[in-house]
Amino acid sequence: NWEVRRATAEILVDIAQVCKVETRSQILVEVFKQLMRDQSRHVQMSAFRQLGPFISSLEGTQIEQILVDYFIGMAHYKVNIGTDEMAYHAAFHFPAVLQTLGLDRWQELSETYHRLS
Repeated sequence: NWEVRRATAEILVDIAQVCKVETRSQILVEVFKQLMRDQSRHVQMSAFRQLGPFISSLEGTQIEQILVDYFIGMAHYKVNIGTDEMAYHAAFHFPAVLQTLGLDRWQELSETYHRLS
């Protein structure tokens, strides 16, 4: 049921905040990636809205490149769902994502920052 999967996307960040580091990196990241590729547009939109907070719930070394690429895509309208809304969410969560990724990865995010500002 797409409504159950959408609800899962909406609470996954809360679950991540109370899980062990290993659980986040081994299980929740995989669940999150599946939700972002879901067949339902509603599920995808919910997952993308939560992408910034989800990245922020991880440790810098746990963050797979695909999650960063999806986040950057939100700002560059490479996500084909609710583009203005996705850019808003990317801008709102940009500081937390940058803090989580660390200054070492600023080059990766600098173009996104300029696009959003």
